[in-house]
Amino acid sequence: MFESYLEDSLVYMSLERYFLNFFYSSLDFLGGDRSDFLVPFYRAAFTDGQSFQDGNPIFSAKNKVSGNSLRVVVSDDVVDVVSYGEAKPGCEELVVIGNVKKLSEIEVFVFGWIAGQ
Repeated sequence: MFESYLEDSLVYMSLERYFLNFFYSSLDFLGGDRSDFLVPFYRAAFTDGQSFQDGNPIFSAKNKVSGNSLRVVVSDDVVDVVSYGEAKPGCEELVVIGNVKKLSEIEVFVFGWIAGQ
């Protein structure tokens, strides 16, 4: 469904919206407070405001209370979904990397991150 995200800006924006909708529906399901999160946390754009649209990140969020952040990267260069924690001063960032054929697996990591906040 999103395979042409790198070639088609409308598909790219749909993929961004997909993750945004998943994040907020998961947060609502878990009873979280939307005002506790800054979404998106990272803005990957040129100086003129045009998005890089390279999938890094396709989605990001920061918990304003804990300081923890989430970065989701979509890349055709990976086969399996991988994740790692990256220590930041006073907080931690979870980075999840996967390709568009593994969205349901990426969702598991995103949901787990939200649940742990």
